[in-house]
Amino acid sequence: MREGPRRGVVLLSLAGILLLAAAVCALHVVNALTLRGTARVSDYVLLARAKQDMAVEEGLLGVAQLPVYTDGERSFALFLRELTETDGMLCISGALLRPEQAVGEVRVRVGLIPAERPEEIVLLNTQMVRWAPAGQEPGMDDHCGFAASAARRLLSDGQYAVVLVDESDGARRLIDAGVDIALSQDGLTAVRRNGAEEAGK
Repeated sequence: MREGPRRGVVLLSLAGILLLAAAVCALHVVNALTLRGTARVSDYVLLARAKQDMAVEEGLLGVAQLPVYTDGERSFALFLRELTETDGMLCISGALLRPEQAVGEVRVRVGLIPAERPEEIVLLNTQMVRWAPAGQEPGMDDHCGFAASAARRLLSDGQYAVVLVDESDGARRLIDAGVDIALSQDGLTAVRRNGAEEAGK
């Protein structure tokens, strides 16, 4: 007589826990794919690209030539690893290295500037991740990797410039990745400004 009610309470408790866990997971997924609002281009200083790229050994890819951007005596090397649209999700990942700078907090956000609204930056949900290529220079910050995502349905069809917004040390820097993406019903196409296609549909 007593075993039945106790078992029922245990089963109800387990079901409640599973439902709560599922709800938390669903919230995490929604949060990861939600846009983070917009910002004004005029609120940031656009960094100039240096004449010389930086060579970095990046695992199986061998030596990669990364574009370098300067802000006074500081320099930043940009590495774009992934730029894809899969299963209704846009993903952009890479790293913003700080050669010859002390290791410290890195706060980078990935943004898209719509061609029809060049004064606006659409901010993607961006997480900082560890990035440690083989042959990494001593003292270079290896926590400067980024991974951004957004639900494709939240972005209108059209052309966007890929940018990074850096506010790590209180300064407001804008780094143009030199890559445009075109979103359409057929998928995503990413093209470097020199015209070389980077990714297909």
